[in-house]
Amino acid sequence: MDREQWLEEKYQKHKGEWLNQKVAEEYRSRAKKIRNETRENIGEIRKLEQELMEKYDILEIEATNIIWGYHISDYVYKYENIRKYGENLERKRAEEEGE
Repeated sequence: MDREQWLEEKYQKHKGEWLNQKVAEEYRSRAKKIRNETRENIGEIRKLEQELMEKYDILEIEATNIIWGYHISDYVYKYENIRKYGENLERKRAEEEGE
């Protein structure tokens, strides 16, 4: 499978909203607040990871890393590329059908 096929497949299978920098920073901030406010925070952090995974259709390792502040820009870049590729592909197909 080449890059374009992979991007198209990921775009077609994506469910939920698209991850962006603002969203990632919001979840990171919420996780920091949970850790600062409570000593029993593992369950709350896990709920936050689950919410991030379900709402933005990202992998568990990606959600965990975002919560802990790792590789955020890489994940945002990944999902923005998938979204942009898919939107451009849909636009191109619509133009071809309209000809």
